[in-house]
Amino acid sequence: MKIVRVINELRKGGVQIRLSWVACELARRGHDVTIVCIESEGMNAPMVREAGVKVVHLPVHHYDDLGGIWRLAKFLRAEKPDVVHSHLFRQNTPATTAAVLARVPAIFGQIHSLRTYRRKTWKRIDRVLCRFRASMLAVSQAVAGDIRESLEPWAPSNIRVLYNGIEIAKFQGFDHDACRRRLLDEFGWPDDAVVFLHVGRLTKLKNQKVMMTAFRQVVDRLPNARLLMAGGGELREDLEKRHAELELGDRCIMADDRHDIPELLNGADVFLLPSLVEGFSNALLEAMAAGLPIISSDAGGNKEIVRNGRNGFTCHSSDLDGLAANCIAVGDDAALRQTMRLNNLEDVKEYEQQRLVDRTLEMYETALRAKGLKPDGRGRWRR
Repeated sequence: MKIVRVINELRKGGVQIRLSWVACELARRGHDVTIVCIESEGMNAPMVREAGVKVVHLPVHHYDDLGGIWRLAKFLRAEKPDVVHSHLFRQNTPATTAAVLARVPAIFGQIHSLRTYRRKTWKRIDRVLCRFRASMLAVSQAVAGDIRESLEPWAPSNIRVLYNGIEIAKFQGFDHDACRRRLLDEFGWPDDAVVFLHVGRLTKLKNQKVMMTAFRQVVDRLPNARLLMAGGGELREDLEKRHAELELGDRCIMADDRHDIPELLNGADVFLLPSLVEGFSNALLEAMAAGLPIISSDAGGNKEIVRNGRNGFTCHSSDLDGLAANCIAVGDDAALRQTMRLNNLEDVKEYEQQRLVDRTLEMYETALRAKGLKPDGRGRWRR
């Protein structure tokens, strides 16, 4: 199968990293894969090329850049792909338009976050373009519902959920005792510490100020509770002030960006994610893969990952007392944490990246067969 995926650039970012991995796996399975970057190639382009994926920088300066769309259509007419699959609204619009002009048989556009359609113009555009797509893809039921609601009263009937996947093995196989020992030694925490871990950029959407305020209640009830915040961002100074006001001291450490997230996940006891908005969180999937119980907000796709009482607890992002109570309940019960650990290690199998690739290929093949095409035995689909 000849596949073109369209993205802004192959940089460090959840959507881009996942696309890079999936494209490499598709190439490994024998498919002809090209990634078109409409802004710049990005830092991961050399790695993707080494895996046998073609990377092309084809500038489209705006979602309604007619010259850029025409150049993209000309490229697609020359390549004659079976499938064009784009990501994020700013790429979906030119990619779908160009693919229609190039008469590509199967076209997909994918949305990865809530609140995508912030402008009326964007709504009007996708109400039309969705009709030309085999499926309008969403990364969670929450995002699918947001698309449907945003595009009413002419919402498309072809919205489909394609959950994210992660490389589970990357977060397993660690010596938990050794990871825990290194974590405690690095921050000078006691042997009986119950370590809560938060990984994410320091931004308003991640809701860290509420998390820190709730954690003040937690340490008042559980003196051995400790919080590690891994991630940098524009709110660091504000959060440092809040940290001082709450007198958290070394019970809460802001560790900036880290390159050892799998090790931290395997050394911690509980994962925290109180975000205001989430499409479908890779951070939660990574915590699941490491077997960590999860305390999160119920924002977006979080409640599709976290099942209350089974692998963690959710509450509303503004419910400070509820967040604290959930942390205390899990932090004070080692047996509950072990049960949730085992449940997460079982449940995360559903999100293995290989399954994502399988589902993606099945989706492509279904769309091509619906157009009356069949594989010709030489890697292409014909009538």
